[in-house]
Amino acid sequence: MSEWLQVKNLEMLVSKSELNLDINRNSDILLFSCDLLNIARGRCDLVIKNNYSSSIGHINISINKPVMEGEVNFSKEKFENVLNSINKFLNINNSKKLKIILFLDKALAVNNHGVLSIDQNIKLEIVNLKLILPII
Repeated sequence: MSEWLQVKNLEMLVSKSELNLDINRNSDILLFSCDLLNIARGRCDLVIKNNYSSSIGHINISINKPVMEGEVNFSKEKFENVLNSINKFLNINNSKKLKIILFLDKALAVNNHGVLSIDQNIKLEIVNLKLILPII
């Protein structure tokens, strides 16, 4: 018998990342492809934009595919701080992976095996984001 937990955050490790710079449009973005840690067999493609917005961001979860799609908006200053932190991290230690935690406005039902239960496509607001850069 499975027990169901209410999970209000998504934990993930970055498996691939890219920085896309667009000089003409001032629309720089960070792209992260991540493996979910607290959801079984799941992945998340996360885009962090250099674009101030009143909301932090959102995540779309499809019932038909195991890849979540998220978008986060940062002010120019916050975006540059994140880039500088990642650059320092890569210069210190590039053998460990960056961890990202997304805090959601609503809980997701996950069983004790990590299987997510949804019956339709959903869009959740991201209320906070934490980047964890391992140093040692």
